Amino acid sequence: MLKYACGQVRERFYRAVCLAERDLALPDKTFNMYYVYILQSAIKKNIYVGYTNDLKARFKLHNSGKVKSTKAYCPWTLIYYEAYRGKLDATKREKQLKMHAAKNELLSRLRGSLI
Repeated sequence: MLKYACGQVRERFYRAVCLAERDLALPDKTFNMYYVYILQSAIKKNIYVGYTNDLKARFKLHNSGKVKSTKAYCPWTLIYYEAYRGKLDATKREKQLKMHAAKNELLSRLRGSLI
């Protein structure tokens, strides 16, 4: 029974690796990256956590006042981001960082980067 369970895990791992290698081998396949980012307001020092597939464009939107939730606190400084290949991974991480415990732990590691 134990040997079968190990074989099953090994097979799933190899299958995932093979699918990833197949995707990388396709020359016309484009990959979208998803970014989880943390902004800090230069005025009120508020922290904002979000995710996007175009970090530069989203950052410009935040600083131009076109994002409803952040326009009152412009200008913003990008203090941290993480890149993910999958949208689901990025949204899970964003939700995790919006919880106070995870956000506080990350912010404590970034003390030197905060304004």
